[in-house]
Amino acid sequence: MLACDPLREYLELEKPPPEPPVLTVTLDSTAPRFCRAGESVLLSATVEGGTPDEVSLFLDGSHVVTLSEPYRFTLDCTTSPEGTFSFVMKARLETRSFESPPMSVTVDRTAPAVLGLNPQTRFPSGNEPLEFLFSEPMDPRSLQSTSAWVRDENGTPVPCQLTLVENGLRLRLIPDLPLKPPVTLTAELAPPMLTDLAGNPLRADEQFPQSVTWWPFTRTGPAPSEATIQEADFASDPGRTGRVLAWTETEALRERPLLVVARWTKEGWEPLPMPRSEEERIRAAISPRVAMDRAGRIVLAWVEGTLPSFIYVKRFDGTGWQSLGTPSPSKGGEVSGLSMTLETDGDPILAWSDEEVIHVARWELTGWNTFGGPLEANPERDTPATSPAIATEADQVMVAWSEIPVGEAQPQVIVWEYQNQGWAPVGTPLVGDRASRSSAKEIALLLKDSKPLVAWSEVSQDLRSHEVYFSRRDGLTGWTPPEALQALTGSSPPGTPRLALDRNGAPWIAWERQGGPYNFEHIVYRKRGESGWGPEQLVARGFLVNFQLDGQDTPWAAVRRGWTPEGVVLTRPQ
Repeated sequence: MLACDPLREYLELEKPPPEPPVLTVTLDSTAPRFCRAGESVLLSATVEGGTPDEVSLFLDGSHVVTLSEPYRFTLDCTTSPEGTFSFVMKARLETRSFESPPMSVTVDRTAPAVLGLNPQTRFPSGNEPLEFLFSEPMDPRSLQSTSAWVRDENGTPVPCQLTLVENGLRLRLIPDLPLKPPVTLTAELAPPMLTDLAGNPLRADEQFPQSVTWWPFTRTGPAPSEATIQEADFASDPGRTGRVLAWTETEALRERPLLVVARWTKEGWEPLPMPRSEEERIRAAISPRVAMDRAGRIVLAWVEGTLPSFIYVKRFDGTGWQSLGTPSPSKGGEVSGLSMTLETDGDPILAWSDEEVIHVARWELTGWNTFGGPLEANPERDTPATSPAIATEADQVMVAWSEIPVGEAQPQVIVWEYQNQGWAPVGTPLVGDRASRSSAKEIALLLKDSKPLVAWSEVSQDLRSHEVYFSRRDGLTGWTPPEALQALTGSSPPGTPRLALDRNGAPWIAWERQGGPYNFEHIVYRKRGESGWGPEQLVARGFLVNFQLDGQDTPWAAVRRGWTPEGVVLTRPQ
């Protein structure tokens, strides 16, 4: 028995020491995750598995305070900085440290703000939802069916379903019935129902009504420029597949308008190289005119200067702009009413008014042919020829303009044709309303099967009545009686009417008219069928840049707004 004692002592010496205690630190998970002014958060920790030497609270990795039992800390949300903070309790036992899982607390004393009402783009699609945008997520528990209301332009309530989307950053208002443009919806939040996740309600000054209008035409893509648009022109190629837009724009720090051109692609507007170099931008560019031939080549014309002013023309060959010089005389002039069309081979023909007469010039291989001008129907004084429109078909060229005919008192529509190396009148001048002594103002001209079609606007002598007329040349009877499209009223006459022909040769005419409670400009159009003109169709509010039909006879309208953003937008039916 004695021999066994050394062995027992050896075994006792080799016995491993007991495992040191392991502490488990837990932060109270029932503490609120959000806290606002006047509130506080109690951070309470429990330590299990032993008695720690020290327990400390850490905020985002930095030591805050060392605590004694019962390990509690009160966060005052009135004086604490705002933000989301990560808290951790750490317990130290001798040389070892144990920490709790992190717990986040958001201190939020700031009332949420309304950032806007979508859609914020002009000419939205009917698929774009009506929704409020907030500066921070809203609490779904605060949303009620009466948290917002919607009314139409007549003040009639529009029943809607309300739902928070994008994690509460947007409140979507979904009308029970589909929208039928044109319609204006005004949405308003009801105070003080909606709150953010911390319980802060929307500020009272954020809860004002906001409106969105859906028009029959919607934008086809983003606006080509965010600058202020001064003037613009839009054109399609003869195949009605290519589209090009030219415009002048200004920015706050730019004194002279910048001339810009872009063509339409499947991805939207593709800017082309600048048509003018820095050295060529000494004078401001005005009155841009653009056209595209069957090969996709783009011709651009514009005016520089006032007195004297000059016309310049360039052609885009796919990589850069090639100068075609200027058809203006060396001394310049006072150019107005610049109009351009392309012949079958893509060469441009220009018409413009200068010194009260009409000039026509055609590009021929290496230079400009003045084409037998200048033109005037009345050689007497104070009978200025203005607002020319030029059209060509095959080898035929016609020009129309406004001028007081011999023996008359008010301007009428004059149409001449170039034939046998000279110009000759096409029938008698056109006037829609002779009784009220109306004056012809702006003119659109097209040729179809060698016969001209004309649309024009007239303004009564007292400026209170405005009208749009149409006439076409019949080979047997001459001009058809002018057809009135729409009697207009307002403080200003309509802009230039736009004339287009569909695949069957039926004319479509678009123009601006004033109307509505604030007498705003609206763009409308009508199509002529076998039995006459169809009903007036609304495009949208704005100024008409141009109106074209594509290969499926779908109308496209380039619309200019009077303010940024989206100074010019290309639109088509919803």
